[in-house]
Amino acid sequence: ADKATLKNMGESVFLVQCAQCHGVSGDGINGVAQNLTKWGSEAGIEDAIINGSEGMEYPLGMMSKAADLGIDNNTAKAIAAYVAKEVSAIKSTKNENLVSQGREAFGVCASCHGEDGKGMDGSAPDLTKYGSSEFVKEVLNRGKAGSIGVMPSFTDGRLSEVQKQAVGEFISSLAE
Repeated sequence: ADKATLKNMGESVFLVQCAQCHGVSGDGINGVAQNLTKWGSEAGIEDAIINGSEGMEYPLGMMSKAADLGIDNNTAKAIAAYVAKEVSAIKSTKNENLVSQGREAFGVCASCHGEDGKGMDGSAPDLTKYGSSEFVKEVLNRGKAGSIGVMPSFTDGRLSEVQKQAVGEFISSLAE
């Protein structure tokens, strides 16, 4: 199936499997669940840096909040610009002028994600896939603990690999 067909299929699967927590529009229902309209964007990266990320049970554990790592919000914005432009699948930034500063500050991130951002053989998320349907598939396969409970792992046959890819295409389109 082409990308448009996968996106349409993914919307249907999303409405059945995901909307009860993430909302019909993917907005997270006022903070009840992850706001997927930010996911896959530079703003999503910045949010994860500032607020941390947890619940996917990677061997290196949860990602700490920026303040706990000594990263101020301006540096977080620069790191997000660098990751969006040069590391992630997004390959663009709204803050071109911050990329070099972000590249220099990425060292604190590299201690878990690796210098190349690939997650050091599954010890942490592979940031090179962030913003792609492949990253969404990883989340669907791992499951994720959240504020309202645990999103299940979809490795039990509820979704085929094509359906996971389709959900990934749909979620990736929400931030476009």
